[in-house]
Amino acid sequence: MSDIPQILIAEDDIDDLELTQRALSRFREGLSTKAFQNGAALVEYLESLSRSDPSGAAQPRLLLLDIKMPLMGGLEVLEHLRAQELCVGMPVVIFSSSQEPRDIVRANASHVNSFVRKPGDYARYMEVLRQVAAYWLDTNLSRG
Repeated sequence: MSDIPQILIAEDDIDDLELTQRALSRFREGLSTKAFQNGAALVEYLESLSRSDPSGAAQPRLLLLDIKMPLMGGLEVLEHLRAQELCVGMPVVIFSSSQEPRDIVRANASHVNSFVRKPGDYARYMEVLRQVAAYWLDTNLSRG
C-alpha cells in the first residue's frame, strides 16, 4: 500500500468538488484525490482497479460519495459495490446534502460506513471534511 493515502470523490457539482478537494488538501499535504463526476465512471474505475490488483493493496483509503449524480447515483453505486464485493475494507462515506430519511435508511441497508450531511456554511464544511478524513485515515484502524 502506498504511504500517500488516496481518497476517491464522487461528486457532480464542480463547486462542491473543488471545495472538497481544497478541504482535504488542507488536512494533509500530499493527500491524493481522484474525482469522478458520475457514478458509472467511478464503478468502471473500481472494477478495473479490482481486476489489476486483486489483493487490494492499491485500494483507496476512502470513498466520499454524493447521492445525486448522473448515469448512476451514489446509492446505486454503493449497492453495486457491496453486491460485487468491490471495495471490501474501503470505507464508503455518503457525503450529501440530502435530508431524506429514506436515503439514510437505504444507505444503511447497503452497508455504508457513514452518512454525513454537507454543511451549507463554508467553515463548517471544511471542518466536517477534516473530521471525516482524520477519522478514516488516522483514527480508524480497521479495513473491512
